[in-house]
Amino acid sequence: MSTTRSPATSTRPRPSSSRAAGGDGTGVYVALLRAINVGGRSVQKDALRDAFARAGGLDARTFIQSGNVVFRAAPGEVDAIVAGACRRLGRVLGAEPVLMVRSAAEIARLLRLGPFARSAAPAVVKRYIVFLAGPPARRPRLPVLLPKEELDLVHVSRRECWVVSRRKPNGWYGFPVDFVERAVGVTATARNWSTVTKLAAVLGVRGGRLHPSLGRLKAAPTTEPTERA
Repeated sequence: MSTTRSPATSTRPRPSSSRAAGGDGTGVYVALLRAINVGGRSVQKDALRDAFARAGGLDARTFIQSGNVVFRAAPGEVDAIVAGACRRLGRVLGAEPVLMVRSAAEIARLLRLGPFARSAAPAVVKRYIVFLAGPPARRPRLPVLLPKEELDLVHVSRRECWVVSRRKPNGWYGFPVDFVERAVGVTATARNWSTVTKLAAVLGVRGGRLHPSLGRLKAAPTTEPTERA
């Protein structure tokens, strides 16, 4: 399933075969927030986790500082949980964040398919998965190059784009979000390949396959009782 939440849009989750550890009918999901802890838009990890936990996400936990929240939920409840979490985060940030949600099965598919699957990259190259808020509004002819930023858009799917970033003359690497948004006409957020593979391990993905018993979801205390927003 994929769901996206922003102040303007929200798509209903599609049915998913993804199941969480245990036979309780829940699935494991990751919420990927756009532009969090950059450009002055900061939120504490506890506040981020608690927003999802109090909205009904089970075993909610954050992962690194770039705005990733892993949680468990019944597939039919994901949209309501995301909406509730966004409302709470909006009080902290001043506006509801834009975020994309992917199931563990969808993250597993990214590791199994696409141009980065089962292939190494030179140490001087960074690879990114750019998560889209919806299907591309445009399908550009590939590859799309941005020489000034040393960015190559090499693959576009229904919900993700694959981008290669090389070191610029100033020693920095180009970041692909604005580039991809202009190319495909859809709001997006990016995670580098290393982060995606580490997230996959937390979700219970090994070798591009979902193994829920290997996931590392762990319940975390919230500062308030869980409630539906």
